[in-house]
Amino acid sequence: MGETSEDNRHNGAAPNDAASDADGVPASNPRQNATVRDMVFSLLVLLAVIGVIVMMTRGCEFSPGRPTVDEGAAPTVDARAELRRMADRVEFPLRRPEPPAGWRANSARTAQLGSGERAAVLAEIGWLTGAGRYVQLVQSPASARRLVDEIARRDGAGESPTGSVRVRDVSWHVYPARPGEQAWVGTFDGVRIVISGSATPAELRALAEAIQAAKPLPTS
Repeated sequence: MGETSEDNRHNGAAPNDAASDADGVPASNPRQNATVRDMVFSLLVLLAVIGVIVMMTRGCEFSPGRPTVDEGAAPTVDARAELRRMADRVEFPLRRPEPPAGWRANSARTAQLGSGERAAVLAEIGWLTGAGRYVQLVQSPASARRLVDEIARRDGAGESPTGSVRVRDVSWHVYPARPGEQAWVGTFDGVRIVISGSATPAELRALAEAIQAAKPLPTS
């Protein structure tokens, strides 16, 4: 028996196989475990990225022809208060229309067109209609061409009107704006007023009527 044990030691035999544990179960492979962990981690990262994208895009939805906005995801502003503040900051009279019931103001800003002391300023309010479409009102002493170019975000859009619409006794010139949208331009007391957006012609007409019925706010 002594010779046999000696032979086994010389032949490199071991009492237990290195590939199995004491119960005969194959030992786990560290490299395989690391691969599984990497796959799980990559999947979690991918799910997190997808979640962020969904949250960023949930405010908009696709509808054939005209985009709509998820009203629950859009902000709300006090259009009456904002126009009052704007009237104190600009040097031209602003009108404060009463939009149709169910419309909700969701944006307000003043901006300078160009640079320099003589650059024109615009005042803008945006609403969501009852159907979730967007319409904006821009008021400025700037030219119709300059304003339409700004709204359409391309030069030449305001070069010439493509037609006109008559709202009661006032004629509004119609210009192409962003794809699928129109810009209606009217002049009141020397101020250009532009209405545009994804709203339908009927919704634009409703806002035009409200503008015509509104009186200019006093300036400071």
